[in-house]
Amino acid sequence: MKDRNSTGNLVLASIPPKEYRRLGSQLEPVTLKFGQVLYEPGGTIGHVYFPIDCLISLLTAVVGGKFRFWTLEGSRRRHARAIGL
Repeated sequence: MKDRNSTGNLVLASIPPKEYRRLGSQLEPVTLKFGQVLYEPGGTIGHVYFPIDCLISLLTAVVGGKFRFWTLEGSRRRHARAIGL
C-alpha cells in the first residue's frame, strides 16, 4: 500500500508519513472468509489487521460461563472502534 490516505482505513491514514513509509512495504491487502479464525487463545499473534470494508469480532469467555463480544469495524467514513456488549 503506497498512499496512507488511499488505504480506506482511518487508523492507517492517521499514521504520520515518515512512520507510514517505514510500515508501508510490509502492508498487504488480504481477503478474509466469513467465520475465519484470526487468532486462537494461547496462540502467537502473527498479523495485525486494519479492517476496511468488513467487521472483525472477538468473543471472550469471562467469569461465570458468560461471554463478551467485541467488534472492530473500519471504513473510510467510520473510525475503527471496539464495542463491548
